[in-house]
Order: sequence, then structure tokens, then C-alpha cells
Amino acid sequence: MENVELIGREFCSLRPRVKGFRSLVQLKLECMNRLSEWVGVEHGEFPRLEILSISSAFELRSLPLVPFSSLLNFNLTGSRNIVTVPASATLRELSIANCPNLNKLPALPILRSLKLFHCPSLVAFSHFPSLSVLHLEGPFKENTFYRLVNSHLSLEQLTVWSDAITSIHLEPQCLPSLMELELHCRNLEHCHELGNLSSLKRLYVKLSPRLQVPDSLRSQLEVLVDRESW
Repeated sequence: MENVELIGREFCSLRPRVKGFRSLVQLKLECMNRLSEWVGVEHGEFPRLEILSISSAFELRSLPLVPFSSLLNFNLTGSRNIVTVPASATLRELSIANCPNLNKLPALPILRSLKLFHCPSLVAFSHFPSLSVLHLEGPFKENTFYRLVNSHLSLEQLTVWSDAITSIHLEPQCLPSLMELELHCRNLEHCHELGNLSSLKRLYVKLSPRLQVPDSLRSQLEVLVDRESW
């Protein structure tokens, strides 16, 4: 599969009135190093697809615009030319890794889990009203990071991995549901308003030796892990 450059209409069906992959639940496209286009998906195809995983499709520029009507989980890794992903009314879990030109995320109204790894160009994203889990790893633009962290009232778990971050600004009024915070930030010195997160129950501070946990917060925590090495 590593020499495939185009996935076209023939991937789904060679007959105009026949819809492809009526029963497929999970699809993985792996190590398609030269794949640049995936086109030709029509409405009514992949009607039961719940899990889609694409990895090491380095040249891929875009994804089918026709929504997969049952898609719940989408994983995208190592597509350096992708700038956005299609909107979805059904997607609940999205993980994107090593996509350096990704700059926009669309509306995903029932998305519950968002994991972003090394997507430094991201600047625009829609509101995710159902988001409860957010994992951010690698460098992000400062304003993008701030908005990602402080824009979701339903957020319950937040994880941050970054050697570049020295300060994190949290807005307690924007995080009324946050119960778990995990920080792996070697150069982090300040986490503003950390002591005012009234719902926080579990705090994991790993590889962040300069960060001080406020005494006022310790009494409300059920779990506190504070380690300089991991």
C-alpha cells in the first residue's frame, strides 16, 4: 500500500448505484507514504463506520467531505499537509498527532475527547460544547493554547505536556467542572488561579519541578502526585 497515491471512487464501488462498505465498522489506513488524495466517497457509504484511523499518510492533503454518518472515533497521525478535518455531527473522540500544518478544527457538537500532539500551526477552532477530556502535547501558539484550555465549561480532565510553556493562565469561571489536571511541563513556573479551581480533585504534577502547589488547594484534593521525575 505504500505506493498508493490516490484513493478514488473505485475504492468504494465500481457500479454507480452501489454504495460501498455497508457493514464496515472500523477502517485503518496505515503506512500509505505517498497517498495525497482520498476522494469519491458518496452519501450513504460507510453507514456503520465508527472508528477511522489514518497513520503515516505523509502527503495526504484532504479527507472526504461527505460525513461518515456513524463515526465516533477518528485518529489521524503524521499527515504533514492536512490543514483541517471535516465537520462531524457524530464524532465523540478525536486524536491528531504530528500534523504540523493543521490550522483549523471544525464544529464538532458532541465531541467529548480531544487529543492534540505536536500541531503547532493550529489557530482556529469551533466551540465544542460537550468536551470533557482535553490532552495537549507539544508547542502551541500562546493565544490558541489559552483559548483551548479556557473555552469549555464541560471540561473535566485536562492534560498538558510541553517543555516550552513557562506559565499557564487558567480562568476558574470557565472551568467549573474541571476535576483532574495533569501537568508535564519541565519549565513551568506559574499556573495562575490554580488555587481557585473549586472542582479540582486530582492533581498530577510531573516533570514540573519549579511549580508550587498552593497550600489552599491541598486540603480539597483527593489525589496529589508531585514528582520531579517520571
